[in-house]
Amino acid sequence: MVKEFPTELMDNIVREITKLQKETDFGYILRYNEYLEFLHRVMLDKARDPEKVAARIRTTLQRKKMKLTNQASTPVGEEYELFKKINQASESPYQDFKNILYKEISDRARTQEIQYTVAYPLNLGLKQNISSKLNEIAGSKRREIEFEIVPYSAFAAVFAAQDIPPLLLNKFNDKFSFCVFKDICARTEDYTIDYCNNKLASILGLLALTFGGRVTFGSKPEPAGNILLSYALLFKNGNYANYYFFGENKPPSSFEKVDHTDVEKFLGFVSLFNEIKSKGIIDQLSDALAAYFEASVEDDMASAYLKYWICMENCLLTSTQEKMIRRLKGLPFWRQDPYVTHQILLMPQIRNDYVHELKTEVSQFDRNFVHNVVGNLIRYLLRNASKFSDKNQIDLFLELVSSEDIQNLRGHKKMAELARKEIQDYRSSNIGA
Repeated sequence: MVKEFPTELMDNIVREITKLQKETDFGYILRYNEYLEFLHRVMLDKARDPEKVAARIRTTLQRKKMKLTNQASTPVGEEYELFKKINQASESPYQDFKNILYKEISDRARTQEIQYTVAYPLNLGLKQNISSKLNEIAGSKRREIEFEIVPYSAFAAVFAAQDIPPLLLNKFNDKFSFCVFKDICARTEDYTIDYCNNKLASILGLLALTFGGRVTFGSKPEPAGNILLSYALLFKNGNYANYYFFGENKPPSSFEKVDHTDVEKFLGFVSLFNEIKSKGIIDQLSDALAAYFEASVEDDMASAYLKYWICMENCLLTSTQEKMIRRLKGLPFWRQDPYVTHQILLMPQIRNDYVHELKTEVSQFDRNFVHNVVGNLIRYLLRNASKFSDKNQIDLFLELVSSEDIQNLRGHKKMAELARKEIQDYRSSNIGA
């Protein structure tokens, strides 16, 4: 039975949110986010126990930071501006909040949908149009989200005359390409941007994977990838409407050159992603790809290392370090390589020194190693994920395929056979190597 949260507790939380909503200090914003997350879980009836919910909120928010947001300083779930409508002197602010929320939802449901287009400038030196689709599963239905990555000339031919402010348009030149989502039907700009950001995160992760093998050593540590996201341009019913910016919004220092081989490689990754049948696996892999992109553009070695680690947690379906390392070093394509498996055993200590001891001396070598490990792990999952109908199956497969003695396993015949075949295939491919 779901526990009822005390009305006094909920009233106090809503009062705190109304007080904090105008604050700009990062600490206040983080606390504001924690309250909103708590309130969100209560409203969705997912909160079972106040103590357990509170303990999970900070981790949840940390993971949300790995996903793209339209403004880094805007608290999660603010799009309705509900708290500005609450009287701070009210004796029952939580009930007021619910009344305002339900009315807002009802009003939005009656609002006519608008056709949006969202374009993201990227520092990709593209010479040809890339047109593709990204599958998603909503409820029990599969649908395809069309997107294009087009050179500047193709973008300008369609959008340059749409009243885009010259100061904004002049930030881009023919070295840029644009990732474009067309015909997104929605009732609000905020939903459209959040929805497209979510899809773009997977695309950027796959692009980072495409160019992910070009890590080099240098006197000054640099990001593993060069792809930079700066703006999102929003068009409403065919006309320019607004723009959003990301992070520090630095102009790109370099542009990734794209040739025909790169395009084929990227489209191959998209095709593998689209073969996945499970919404849970799609969501899990999307989170991993978002974290992989964030890690690849991070120029601080310690921060990059932690983001790659979070990516691994998503790929391996566990945050338990012992289980992560067992699964990672037991994967068949490097389980016979003593150097790689030895380096994998050292990874938790590097992560823990940074997280718990604030030791930021992560070397370029360590970053490059985890970058390569995670890249191989994502490619492995992309090749195999379509074999499974849900996350439980892939979780079991990862456990079986990393087992020291698969012959001793009992039950789960289908997964055991898949794992056994995977190990045998890699063993036979390495004979005589």
